Amino acid sequence: MTWEPQGEGLQQIIAILKESQSPDTATQMAVQMKLEEFNRYPDFNNYLIYVLTKLKTEDEPTRSLSGLILKNNIRMHGTTLQPEIVEYIKHECLQAVGDSSPLIRATVGILITTIASNGGLHNWPQLLPSLCEMLDNQDYNVCEGAFSALQKICEDSAEILDSAALNRPLNVMIPKFLEYFKHSSPKIRSHAIACINQFIINRSQALMLNIDSFIENLFHLSSDEDHEVRKNVCHGLVMLLEVRMDRLMPHMSQIIEYMLLRTQDTDEGVALEASEFWLSLAEQSICKDVLAPYLAQLAPVLVRGMRYSEVDIILLKGNVEEDDMVPDREEDIRPRFHKSRAHTIRSTQEGGAGATGDDDDDEFEDGMDDDSSLSEWNLRKCSAAALDVLANVFREDCLPVVLPILKETLFHQEWVIKESGVLALGAIAEGCMQGMIQHLPELIPYLISCLSDKKALVRSITCWTLSRYANWVVNQPHDQYLKPLMEELLKRILDSNKRVQEAACSAFATLEEEACTELVPYLEYILKTLVFAFSKYQHKNLLILYDAVGTLADSVGHHLNKPQYIDILMPPLIDKWNLLKDDDKDLFPLLECLSSIATALQSGFLPYCDPVYRRCISLIEQTINQEMLCKQNQTYDHPDKERMIVALDLLSGLAEGLDRQIETLVANSNIMHLLYQCMQDVLPEVRQSSFALLGDLTKACFPHVHPFMGEFFPILGQNLNPDFISVCNNATWAIGEICMKLGEETKQYIRLVLSDLFIIINRPNTPKTLLENTGNSFGMAWTPRDEGLQQLLPILKDSQSPDKATQLAVQTTEDEATRSMSGLILKNNIRMYDITQQPEHMEYIKHECLQAVGDSSPQIRATVGILITTIASNIGLNNWPQLLPSLCEMLDNQDYNMCEGAFSVVQKICEDSAEILDHRPLNTMITKFLEYFKHSSPVIRSHAIACVNQFIINRSQALMLNIDSLIVNLLDVPSDDDPSVRMNACHALVGLVRDRLDLMMPHMSQIIGLILLHSVDADENVALQACEFWLSLGKQRNCRNILSPILSQLVPVLVRRMQYTETDIVLLKGEVDEDDEPDRQQDISPRFHMSRVHGISNELDEDPDEDWDLAWNLRKCSASALDIISNIFGEECLPFLLPILNETLLHQEWVIKESGVLALGAIAEGCMQGLIQHLPELIPYLISCLSDEKPLVRSITCWTLMRFLKWVLNQPHDQYLKPLIEELLKCILDSNKRVQEAACSAFATLEEEASPQLVPYLENMLKTFVLALSKYQQRNRRTMYDVVGLLAESVGHHLNKPQYIDILMPPLMDKWNLVKDDDKDLFPLLECLSSIATALQSSFLPYCDSVYRKGISIIEETINQDKLCKQNISNEYPDKERMVIALDLVSGLTEGLGSLIEPLVANSRLLQLLCECMGDGIPEVRQSSFALLGDLSKACFTQVYPYTDQFITILVQNLNPSVVDVCNNAIWAIGQICVQLGEETKPYARLLLSELIILMNRQNIPKNLSNNAAITLGRLGNACPAEVAPYLPEFLRQWCLLLRHAHDHVEKYSSFMGMCHMITANPGGVVPDFLFFCSAIASWENPPQDLRQMIRRIIHGFKNQMGEENWLTFLGQFPPPLTHRLIELYDIGY
Repeated sequence: MTWEPQGEGLQQIIAILKESQSPDTATQMAVQMKLEEFNRYPDFNNYLIYVLTKLKTEDEPTRSLSGLILKNNIRMHGTTLQPEIVEYIKHECLQAVGDSSPLIRATVGILITTIASNGGLHNWPQLLPSLCEMLDNQDYNVCEGAFSALQKICEDSAEILDSAALNRPLNVMIPKFLEYFKHSSPKIRSHAIACINQFIINRSQALMLNIDSFIENLFHLSSDEDHEVRKNVCHGLVMLLEVRMDRLMPHMSQIIEYMLLRTQDTDEGVALEASEFWLSLAEQSICKDVLAPYLAQLAPVLVRGMRYSEVDIILLKGNVEEDDMVPDREEDIRPRFHKSRAHTIRSTQEGGAGATGDDDDDEFEDGMDDDSSLSEWNLRKCSAAALDVLANVFREDCLPVVLPILKETLFHQEWVIKESGVLALGAIAEGCMQGMIQHLPELIPYLISCLSDKKALVRSITCWTLSRYANWVVNQPHDQYLKPLMEELLKRILDSNKRVQEAACSAFATLEEEACTELVPYLEYILKTLVFAFSKYQHKNLLILYDAVGTLADSVGHHLNKPQYIDILMPPLIDKWNLLKDDDKDLFPLLECLSSIATALQSGFLPYCDPVYRRCISLIEQTINQEMLCKQNQTYDHPDKERMIVALDLLSGLAEGLDRQIETLVANSNIMHLLYQCMQDVLPEVRQSSFALLGDLTKACFPHVHPFMGEFFPILGQNLNPDFISVCNNATWAIGEICMKLGEETKQYIRLVLSDLFIIINRPNTPKTLLENTGNSFGMAWTPRDEGLQQLLPILKDSQSPDKATQLAVQTTEDEATRSMSGLILKNNIRMYDITQQPEHMEYIKHECLQAVGDSSPQIRATVGILITTIASNIGLNNWPQLLPSLCEMLDNQDYNMCEGAFSVVQKICEDSAEILDHRPLNTMITKFLEYFKHSSPVIRSHAIACVNQFIINRSQALMLNIDSLIVNLLDVPSDDDPSVRMNACHALVGLVRDRLDLMMPHMSQIIGLILLHSVDADENVALQACEFWLSLGKQRNCRNILSPILSQLVPVLVRRMQYTETDIVLLKGEVDEDDEPDRQQDISPRFHMSRVHGISNELDEDPDEDWDLAWNLRKCSASALDIISNIFGEECLPFLLPILNETLLHQEWVIKESGVLALGAIAEGCMQGLIQHLPELIPYLISCLSDEKPLVRSITCWTLMRFLKWVLNQPHDQYLKPLIEELLKCILDSNKRVQEAACSAFATLEEEASPQLVPYLENMLKTFVLALSKYQQRNRRTMYDVVGLLAESVGHHLNKPQYIDILMPPLMDKWNLVKDDDKDLFPLLECLSSIATALQSSFLPYCDSVYRKGISIIEETINQDKLCKQNISNEYPDKERMVIALDLVSGLTEGLGSLIEPLVANSRLLQLLCECMGDGIPEVRQSSFALLGDLSKACFTQVYPYTDQFITILVQNLNPSVVDVCNNAIWAIGQICVQLGEETKPYARLLLSELIILMNRQNIPKNLSNNAAITLGRLGNACPAEVAPYLPEFLRQWCLLLRHAHDHVEKYSSFMGMCHMITANPGGVVPDFLFFCSAIASWENPPQDLRQMIRRIIHGFKNQMGEENWLTFLGQFPPPLTHRLIELYDIGY
């Protein structure tokens, strides 16, 4: 096509492009309207491509902008453009690939990839050949431009490039890329490697065929002069190690030598990438064998890599020794985030509250350089992490290499080297602990002396390293190690260097957690030091000190409750409390600290509780009132909810500590009314803490809680959502506590929570603590039958009497059931009432319990055991010192009942208190347990093994000292007659192989033989536990070496164990072929809709039995084990497997045949390369099995075929794909519901993998799906909706053809019209239509009106029903999930229709409803609301604009990263609104800025949130630079650290442009962090020309301001690679 523009039209286009670069909002809106008007003219896009590619007289930014507008047009309207226009654009793009301007080349590349992505590479057949031909062009610009475009295509379309649909272009491209590994230009060489690297992870067949050539070429570049080339070489080898280690094995010694060299590279980026190699290698089973010869070379290299560089020392102010008098800058103080209280069932000696999560952060992140300037992953951290994992691989074997290095470095004269030695010693602590024990008596005193080193960085790292050995220190004589360590750490807490103070506080907190009550003798000295530090510390460390004091209180508990300690600690804390204002951020950590202290001091806190309690009430009240004002008047600031959370938790601490003594305070306050409001707050953390407080108040003063039961129970029921684990956990715990108090009165409320409790307890993968709390709530909510209750009432009455004679009379009744019931009631009394206040009764009960341990009745012995563990848990083992000695003594009793009863109790105590027992009692107990492994009674033997098992996971030191004896005893078990003994023995070996494989190695051949024997055990539970061993062993590094000798024995065992048992077949109705009868409601699993997410974004990949058989069983475990083993051995296990498969697949018995099909699927991933030669025969056979007479064979075949789908898609379609589709479609119409479901699941996988390759078969597929919808029962009909929706997502606009629409839409709309709003089938149908609307785009218009209006109707009805419930007019709570799906449906319509949605939006109440949805208490509702808001902002911002103020206020309230997807969508929506608002963003700038800064700086949140926040902040700066620029010092450093790793793309460009505008407005703001800015701008591969010019102006302005001499001095501080990069990109010059 030839086309020439009209002069007048061209000038209009250029004018509008110039205007669009104006920052003025009015101008932007006018430009947008003109662009929309221009889009009505078909040849507008011709003008845009002409300006981009031909109009070289125009400036580059204008030409580039023309291309970007064209890109957006193609994305939005590509399918409706006239074919000749598309062809013209394609032609011009290819002509401009080699433009002389890097910016234009980059824009053309983006445009090419957009066209290819939108229309599919198969619709542009000449693209790849043309680009590949351009690679041979002698013009550098053409070659580089083509390679740049190809790299983007490889990144976006790696899988499709390896498919038969495109005639396998990779077969040509891979060899061609390899040719350019030797190109003269380093940029081209780097492109070539980067292109091939995209295909490693997917194991692309074309690359695998050239793998040796690829590796050879990588080696050729090993000494390349360009650092980017070397870095890409290292990256390629790291990925190959993870994916195709077998291919690297012949070259492994050469690779290791190369990586050793590169780990010492002068370019830190290369050295870091090479260091990643050691981390990946450590995860491979061959690590120990291949690396052992090089360990002596590698260890010193890693330790050298752990040294601080000169730049590090400058950034960390390493030469500044005394800075404790220098006030902290506010930007140096990281935001604090309070962790709300989580409750669970009492299981430790400290009582009923325990965190459900693990707060332990990566120790390397916390301990090595705890400074925001070095918070990113770097060479020092990577080297230390590599040494840590290698120490875990080699264990004591690496000490002969490491110890000489430590000896040299630890005592070196240069402090930097000495510091790296101390760090290395900390890094090997976990892996080499057993071997280090003999050296610690010498090393620990030396480390303690290093705490007085003259260099602050040495003192600080020593604190961290000593904390890594704290467990050993605590278990030695205190005077020798613990006391000196504690004294020196306390001195460091008072150090004159702030970094050392912080490290010492962190180390002391670890010591507090390890030592616990061992610190009691030193409490006075500790408290005096910590109190003195309060007067010495600057702001940042003062906050950390509060944590150390709180941890101390948690660790020593009630021992702190002594007048002399209270007199030291409380006055200064209360002084701080009185000085702080309510809005002071320091109040948060002080509130947390006081919460721990209140719990520890109990009644000792009474003198201080009144003002503390009242202030907490005041903080909660202020926060609630301020939020009410905000809702009424948007000009008010939004409250900081965190202070309310901390106040609620402090009140919980007071309630837990003061117990009934808090009643007066509660009675004289409005806490219950406030709590009612807090329990309904939108923030999950507020609700979580509210429910914790509710439970604590219920226990302490229930009469004040009781009147609010009618209000509290419905709210608790609404929060039984296991997707929010901590909120749900606390709600279930609170329900349990309330039910205990309510008793029979629970009946009237139980219906509000019972169904939700059932869902939680039956839901797969529910966390253990949540299951325990839910089960406890079930127990408390149970109500007895009337006749049984009448019989028990007298006993209930007597059992609550404090009179010991009455208790005894009840317990000695002859009836066993009555006696047992009496004990259980007594157990509840002990939990509910504080009987420690009645010591004579407590002592009597304890005495009688010990007397009854050996009762002749097993039922009574079990009840007594429960009672003893309840008492021990309630008062603490330390308050019952005679318990463990008495029980251990009973173990030797010749009376079986006495011995068994004692062992039963001891086992329960071991389960509940494993960590506490590891300090002292365990040293004698472990030896005693081992003696009983050979007891004559199988019950005793089983108890003994079960007790020991509790200490394997924790690596208890007492057990480690007896580990050889344990293993020898376990090896004597195989002939044991009792299955429970054999099962517990297997369980022990599973735990040992997971955590202490090194200690098992001397006995491994015997262990393997034992587990093989038990894998074929007649008892299925024993066999299941034995099979778990293979799963655990498969995750260990040297698994291959261990299993190789017995692989031929193991594989047949696993395949046999994959057969269905007779019981399985009965339960699964395996013999029933036709079962089209209606589904029972209990067979229909609940559906959970996945809300839309916007922004940057088990061994078996599917359960072959799906949810028909949810329990983990021997069949599933065996299949998973075979899957893991095949991934380890790859093709090496095929000689054993193929004969088995040949026998089983063709077997006459269908059960054996079915297990063969399952086994074939299990090995698909691991053995794929070796199976390829057999697949031409196997795949047709499997397709024929889809017609087998047995439904269980047909269903498993569906699953297995999907495991080989990638291979099928890469073969000629007529040979495999077409027959597979035809047979799967027949299975979709099968007469057996299980087969229907399996076929639907398989077809869904096919849709995801094949995508546009399915287009030729669309008509047949759609006709089948429509027929299935009329045939299916309810359960599978819902699944079919998912299949249809996924098809729409996979084929996209290809579905937008009249013949397809005519097949699909009428029956779907018939279903739509028949389904009522409250029908559960509406959910999947809504999701399905949402996907179809996005695919059909404008073709969905004929159907969109009724769909849109029903979506609006559902949203409105749900909101109205919710309001009625809140007003107590109705008790029927709405199902919010249907509102979520309706919101997502409208989002899909908006995305598909674009600006065509505007009339529907304008004529509805969508925006008003959206306001209400955005404030909903359910996070998923808010998440979908924000996604819809962002889509509407893009499609029809004129409709959104009037609500901007309300929307931004709500969006800011939801920038809470603990609810990740909500926060992510809120950030994305803010960015979309800022783009549209432009300068009108000014009124919101400060509010948005503060929240985005917090998100950027927050630790331990997903990286995409931080990055999205940084990008949005840049967009904000672009919109209103003058408003944001004054705050540059608060965020510039972190912004640079986040975006320096971002790939070059449009979002990064706009964010950097915004930053440049801000620096231009406030040049002084960049000065303190100019080094970081330089590092960030150096990350650009090829910055656009206008950005390059802006950056150059900024750098030269900085240089001129400093003067030539100062500039050269400043530049000398830069790492050389950074300086060279800046010169190359921005010509900064010396």
